[in-house]
Amino acid sequence: MLRINYAAMQFYVTIAQGLMSSGYGLYVKRAMSNRRTDERITKLETEIPERLSCHEERTTTLEADYKHLPSQKDLADLNANISELSGRLQGINRAVDLLNQHHLRVSE
Repeated sequence: MLRINYAAMQFYVTIAQGLMSSGYGLYVKRAMSNRRTDERITKLETEIPERLSCHEERTTTLEADYKHLPSQKDLADLNANISELSGRLQGINRAVDLLNQHHLRVSE
């Protein structure tokens, strides 16, 4: 007749049960991880348009303000005009000094 070793059978059943429990635990952990990831993605999908609309308004405002700023050519022309005025002022300063010297000589 067939002899059944119940101790060995219990050992293998315990191992199989432990492996199945571990597999189920890994499945649940992965499923929860995917759920959390999906929740974060959904949250970002709702937040990003709000953030972008704020940046879009700011960009539009900056673009409108930027149109009124002087261009590089305007600044170069302004710099040239200031340099020309500086030269003229030096000439005027020299003329005033000469007039002062002449006035001092005449006054003596």
